Amino acid sequence: MNLNRTNSSQAFESLEKGAALLTSSRRLSRHLSLDFAKYQLEKGCKAWETPTIIPFQSWLESLFSHLPRKSDRIHLLSPEQEECLWEEIIVSCNPEKILLGLSGLSDTASSACDILIRYKLSLNHLQDHQDQEILAFINWLSEFKDLCHKKNFLSSSGLTGYISESLHLLAPILPDSLIFAGFLEFDPVQEDLLTAFEQAGVSLQTLDQSHVRSEPECVVCKDFQSETLTSAHWALNQTLSNPQDRIGIVVPDLKSRRSQITKIFDHVFHPETLTSPAEPQKKAYNISLGEPLGHTPLVRAALIFLNLLKENQLKVHDLGTILFSPFIKGHEQEFSARTALDLRLRKGSQPWRTADWVIEKASNPDKKYYCPVFADFFSQTRDLAEISQTQSPAIWARHFSKLLKMAGWPDSRAMNSFEYQTFQAFKNELSRLSSLETVLSEITYSQALEKLNTLCHKRIFQPESTSGSIQVLGLFEASGLEFDHLWVMHMNADTLPAQASPNPLLPVDLQRKHLTPGSSPRRELNMASRLIDLLLKSSPRVIFSFSTHEDDMELQPSPFLKNIAPSNLSEPDINPGLSPVDTVFQSSLVEEVTDSQGLPFDKDWIPGGTRTFQNQALCPFKGYVLHRLGASMPEEPVFALTPVERGNLVHKAMMRLWQEAGSLEELRELYEEQSLDGLLDELISITVNEMKNHVLFTQEFSQLEQIRLKSLVLAWLEIELKRSGFEIAALEEKQIVTLKGMKISTRLDRMDRMPDQSLAIIDYKTGSNIESVERMWAGQRITEPQLPIYAQIAGNDISAVLLAQINPGKFKFHGLVKAAEADFAEKGLKTPEDLGRKDFKEILNQWKNNLEDIAGEIKIGHALIDPLPQQGDKTCRYCELKPLCRINEQPEI
Repeated sequence: MNLNRTNSSQAFESLEKGAALLTSSRRLSRHLSLDFAKYQLEKGCKAWETPTIIPFQSWLESLFSHLPRKSDRIHLLSPEQEECLWEEIIVSCNPEKILLGLSGLSDTASSACDILIRYKLSLNHLQDHQDQEILAFINWLSEFKDLCHKKNFLSSSGLTGYISESLHLLAPILPDSLIFAGFLEFDPVQEDLLTAFEQAGVSLQTLDQSHVRSEPECVVCKDFQSETLTSAHWALNQTLSNPQDRIGIVVPDLKSRRSQITKIFDHVFHPETLTSPAEPQKKAYNISLGEPLGHTPLVRAALIFLNLLKENQLKVHDLGTILFSPFIKGHEQEFSARTALDLRLRKGSQPWRTADWVIEKASNPDKKYYCPVFADFFSQTRDLAEISQTQSPAIWARHFSKLLKMAGWPDSRAMNSFEYQTFQAFKNELSRLSSLETVLSEITYSQALEKLNTLCHKRIFQPESTSGSIQVLGLFEASGLEFDHLWVMHMNADTLPAQASPNPLLPVDLQRKHLTPGSSPRRELNMASRLIDLLLKSSPRVIFSFSTHEDDMELQPSPFLKNIAPSNLSEPDINPGLSPVDTVFQSSLVEEVTDSQGLPFDKDWIPGGTRTFQNQALCPFKGYVLHRLGASMPEEPVFALTPVERGNLVHKAMMRLWQEAGSLEELRELYEEQSLDGLLDELISITVNEMKNHVLFTQEFSQLEQIRLKSLVLAWLEIELKRSGFEIAALEEKQIVTLKGMKISTRLDRMDRMPDQSLAIIDYKTGSNIESVERMWAGQRITEPQLPIYAQIAGNDISAVLLAQINPGKFKFHGLVKAAEADFAEKGLKTPEDLGRKDFKEILNQWKNNLEDIAGEIKIGHALIDPLPQQGDKTCRYCELKPLCRINEQPEI
């Protein structure tokens, strides 16, 4: 076999005479098609016959379609059909292998079969190996071959050999000349086919790149982000200087770095995306590697909706996706109501809801979350989806289309170009689902939807666009392309050459002997060397770059950079450009406004109770926004009880206990009579049963929660039993306190009357961390105001103000006591003297003054962004309002 070299002009002349140009990728085919069009325009042509410039595999499929039809017509399997066959075979031969991930296992088996066929290996090469995985694969492969023989199936990897055997039937339609472009190597089966073409009189040529091997430059960057930003600014400079130049940026690990690169390139080339979430109509750059079709908003909404129709427990996140999707019927007219419904779904942080619950809430006309359009089509489609029988994949594909159409998907509003292309791609995947009936028997709704999900997530979707002159490509995609300027990023030792990755279902020594893809470090080094050589010929100017660090890890440059002389280590002329904030400021008239004052509060009751005082003390802006403007973060669903829910259960259990045992004396009687245990079981059972409407509270979960609650209560009662004596004076008592003429409602967990008739105010805390008394109550701002507010009612009879910490491993009192020798002689408790005050009366006066200061701020609408300094910046760290106050941006602004 002899491949003569040819240049672009000669190749285009051959194309005009009927030659075929076969490429290694679709991108290279498009690239060469554009070059051919420019060639024709330069010749002065206004119209010309479309040449045959096509990927090699697509051309072989075209030849297959021209073979004479027979009664026993061979069926060429699509990749999707082939994968289904492998899955069926693996499940039937080894059902337990499902635990390893069926999709990944079928891909590995299909790849192993592909290697055997392309490198002309047979089962005989595997017989002497006793590895369990290899023996399993031998069994699967035998089944696969038998099935293909029985049903006249031809795998995609077997197509090349089949064309070789049938070449005599294709002689009338073969071109006189074949030109290959972008190929680094040919596997043995392809070499056999090329030899057969040559023997049939077809001239074979390879397209040579026009550029002379360039002398590269090298740029060193501190990390990948800096490297990406530098290359983006470099590309911007090049395209501003010469808009017609073709600029390439090659990223060896583009698949894993795509989102990071997109974010940085958008900031450099399209800073308008900072203020608008819409995709730019025309991007200045194009990333060759698309994203899975199933990740696009349009298709993701469709798949989630179809899944919701069959589930009994509907995930709150999935419901939210459908409620807010602009592709679903009624989105615009019910937007406010659906927002309210989403907030109602999230209330209580429950991870899922039942369909009946959702439809009931959405159908209630008396609520602000009334969504009749949503309730109507959701109820109808769920009824229609209740099909228990199995059906063919083609029928399920039509059924899915009908359900989506009933929901208004996807044309509830006009689609832009990107969305329309996404819709067409999804229709193609439905067609692929239909085609699976060739290899699949009847399946259930869930099985069909799982197949559709797999198809959509495996399909890499890249919308057609009028892309700019800047191309961001993977390493293999750049093969055969030509540029005016080329930057090759991330040339690190761990990236290039790539690590060896032999197929685990084939013997490693066999793969290394036949130099199969990924078989050994030596082969990867050789392949990387060929790629680098092609890149150096693809542009008159080539820049390599690498990163010195990633996180805390030090990185080394690729060995391919060692041959670059130190004198060539030059920093390119880079204009760092403006930061996004500077860009906005330079394009706007900026007026400085100090906005620290809200509207005065003119009502009698302070909303939010003691929580308002706490947030105002932590940060006036936080207090004003949360309690005056009503801003709030939606509750986040969790697959567990939230800390608040766990705390409420403890509070209720303790309240019920002290309602039964009104004093320490009664508690001791219950303990000594051994009736405490049974009483706790009864009271805790009542407490837990109140949560029966919570989706997590199954019978098993309720039993576990009763055990947890009982252990906590018993552990705490050991602390209580050590006290000298008390009676319960108040439980969960609601009181009204007036500060600065404004009323505030508060509810105390418990108040004890001590033997000396003084009062101990107690509040339960179930968290693991409690601030010191000095931080909570002795500073200028009281950060835990509930007990100090309640203490204003109890007056001078107080002898203790305490937080009772009921937490696994941390059972103790925190707070203030009248004297160290009091009933609470626990280590760590403070006295007024410890805080520089002579008695509780002085403490109460200080609290009153501090609380009235905070009440005065609430009254005048004080809303300054002024977070209270706390250790570890705790005030801001856990605040949900940072996007509103933008405190982290203030120094930059």
